[in-house]
Amino acid sequence: MGETGLSRTAVTQVIRMLEAGDAVASAGVDRATRRPAATRVSLHPGLGFAAAVHVDHTAMHVSLVDPTVPCALSAMLPLDTSTIERPASPR
Repeated sequence: MGETGLSRTAVTQVIRMLEAGDAVASAGVDRATRRPAATRVSLHPGLGFAAAVHVDHTAMHVSLVDPTVPCALSAMLPLDTSTIERPASPR
């Protein structure tokens, strides 16, 4: 939530969708928080690779994750918006 900028409700909804698709598996309970214990989840180890792509006005961010290893591969590609044709303004 702090790292993603998503609300607690949004994170819960995304986790529920991932659980429904068997994309995540339980990874234990986090009791080290000041709040009630939280269930940890991880990518399901049988999935193979997962990819995430985020495109905004300035860059494209791509992350590849292998659930069997602890680190992900991420890259960011700045976008050259100077060559994009803008639609004509309505009159």
